[in-house]
Amino acid sequence: MPENFSAINLLYDFYGDLLAERPRELFRLYYEENYSLAEIAEISGLTRQGVHESVRRATMRLQAYERALGLAARFEMNDRRLNEAIAALDRLIAKPEGALSDKAELRQIRRTLTALIETN
Repeated sequence: MPENFSAINLLYDFYGDLLAERPRELFRLYYEENYSLAEIAEISGLTRQGVHESVRRATMRLQAYERALGLAARFEMNDRRLNEAIAALDRLIAKPEGALSDKAELRQIRRTLTALIETN
């Protein structure tokens, strides 16, 4: 199983509703509730191997949806750009009064925000 839980959970946030009910529930128990495969097997009446395969296939489906649609990647890129703009604004706010004559940072913030608008 992929061990990058946060990346897999992000994909689930975007595409989890596209999974069938049973695989979605097994996936949720494993990745969100942090149940072990053995615990899920006991709850679901499946074998440990059956749970493993179901969760693996669900993960592969989520990754395929992301390759086709790219929503999570776009979200992460926009989040990074917003954080860059906020950091640039924080730098401007921290400058002493009268030091704002340098407009380069303002232009950078504008470029970052414009890029966000263009990707949506």
